[in-house]
Amino acid sequence: MPAEGFPDSRIDQMLGELQPLFIKQFGVKKPADVEWLLYSFAPGRINLIGEHVDYMGGFVCPAAVPDGTHIVAGRLRSAEEPPPGLRFFVTYAQEHFDVPSLPVLSERGLKTWQKYIVGAITLRLAYLGLSLDAPELRGVCFVIHGTVPVGAGLSASASFGVALLCALNSVLTEDYRRARTTRLRTHRLVPLISLKERLLIAQQARQIEAEFCGTEVGMMGHFNAALAEANKFMVIDCTKWTYQTCGMDTISGHGYGWLLVDSMIRHDLMGDTQTVFNEVRRDQEMAQKRIAANLFKGSPFTFRSWCAHRSSTPRTATW
Repeated sequence: MPAEGFPDSRIDQMLGELQPLFIKQFGVKKPADVEWLLYSFAPGRINLIGEHVDYMGGFVCPAAVPDGTHIVAGRLRSAEEPPPGLRFFVTYAQEHFDVPSLPVLSERGLKTWQKYIVGAITLRLAYLGLSLDAPELRGVCFVIHGTVPVGAGLSASASFGVALLCALNSVLTEDYRRARTTRLRTHRLVPLISLKERLLIAQQARQIEAEFCGTEVGMMGHFNAALAEANKFMVIDCTKWTYQTCGMDTISGHGYGWLLVDSMIRHDLMGDTQTVFNEVRRDQEMAQKRIAANLFKGSPFTFRSWCAHRSSTPRTATW
């Protein structure tokens, strides 16, 4: 989410929580031991219309929620050159996870949230043509904190992947060195990456879940986490992956709010319900094949072509 949609008051609040945690978890003795700190955020989402049609080329309308994944990254100074690798503390699990060398990326037995970290590191390093012993990564530590309830169906996993990829990208490209001050903001802002790069980060976040975690999700949540704007919803064409944004007041009017109610039905893609999602997708793909066989002579079709077929087919009533 562009920083313009995330107020200084919220950043101050999160830094007030996460900076002391960073200091405690990584054994910082004094403030001068931290060379720099970087804050990254990606939102969770609600979806107004279009469940499970993003991977069928349909239309979806997600909107960002104010909560998501918050990351504080920083480089620790040391009298000696720090060893290669990255260090993480994840509040979701209240655990540390160190990635000292590339071989750990192929180890089995990792927890799902650890696979997200492994996937993000692997994909960003490969894309930028760097290795884990790159000098940009020496002494860098991360605190990862989620404020979207895991399993509530608000794309906590997508926000996790996008926020982490954005943080890693800033560290690896050192764009924090080009952070700018503005007259209206307290905090310095790193340059907003291009639309093309944000789309790539959304694709890579989805790739983490599919290839490293084994969950065949669509890309709606990741697309939203990477490109959403505050107080707006997106209308996404999942065939062309084009979109437009609309103000929430266009459907609710002025003076109205939105109430999110927790149904207590878990959708935890980092936990036990992960396999259920894959079963739902397989069921939908099987239905898609049967529709193709009966209506399209076996040819693949998208949600768009199905709508076109429905609108051009005469409808008759049987009594």
